[in-house]
Amino acid sequence: MARAMSSALWGKLEEVRAGAGRHPVDPLVGSTLFDRYVILDLLGSGGMAKVYKALQISVERFVAIKTLRTADPQTVVRFNNEISMLGKLKHQNIVHAFDCFYDAGKIFFVMEYLHGMELHELLKNGKHLTSAEDVMSIVGQLCDGLSHAHKAGIIHRDLKPENVMLVDEGSSVRVKIVDFGIAKFEAELQQVTHAGVVVGTPMYMSPEQCMGEKIDERSDVYSLGALLYELLTGTVPYLGADAQHTMFAHCDQLRYPEPIESRVQFWPYPEQLNRIIKSSMETCKETRFQTVEQFKNELQSWYRNVSEGIDNSQTRLDITAPLPEIRSVDPTQLIMREGLATRPCPEFS
Repeated sequence: MARAMSSALWGKLEEVRAGAGRHPVDPLVGSTLFDRYVILDLLGSGGMAKVYKALQISVERFVAIKTLRTADPQTVVRFNNEISMLGKLKHQNIVHAFDCFYDAGKIFFVMEYLHGMELHELLKNGKHLTSAEDVMSIVGQLCDGLSHAHKAGIIHRDLKPENVMLVDEGSSVRVKIVDFGIAKFEAELQQVTHAGVVVGTPMYMSPEQCMGEKIDERSDVYSLGALLYELLTGTVPYLGADAQHTMFAHCDQLRYPEPIESRVQFWPYPEQLNRIIKSSMETCKETRFQTVEQFKNELQSWYRNVSEGIDNSQTRLDITAPLPEIRSVDPTQLIMREGLATRPCPEFS
């Protein structure tokens, strides 16, 4: 039996229901799905999917509900894959999946509602991070989430700023990895990935991804290195005239990203940061960092050097501190994209 809602919350829901017929965005707003979820607002709509903000009545919590707006078989497969992947991952740095259900031939995927902003909003227009504590906090949490996925045998394959959420938790900022739509189990990748099949985002793709070869967790390590470079400099390591030229740059064994000090001048111990980026973005995956744990250990070593080398008159860095630029984020900035992606999700059946 559903727990009774507070009078204040019930009143808000009545306002939503009363105004549902006048809502200019979507007819689902104001309706209740399966007597469990009240649709409050449309968060985002793309060519493939819609994402709604809803209230789960039984526990009085906000959730995000994604549903497809297309019957394209490939899109349905990728959407089912996202549901399946997230159903197997339970980690504080990965968006949580709660439920999935069918109604009138449509599938609805219920996830946690993230109050925050995408990392790319912080980086757009060439902006970059400016403090070591922010670098360590964001990238360290990314490493933790990816490590959990890798231990479960899941490779993300599309790590980029648009797939990283910075969630406002009041006194801190939590990093959440989202959009596992093209993620796959490592064992499955060995069976189905073949030459010529390319998935991912060219600016962050590993050489093996660019060439459509078999990939493993080291591909995510490469993408993490490219993302770190952008966090430090405001630019991606390689950007060609088009996607093909960008992928060629990733596959060039004689090429490495320009030193970060050629882009920005203020980072301490830049030679150590350049080594981390180089070791994570080696064209040959055998000479790359083999795990995200190795990547994180090296970044922690850099951070310790920064902390121990600062002047006594300066405030000592604390990587648990929140990011001041995003402490008060308007939840309307939340952008949820259409899912990419192979099987139904038995975890929610």
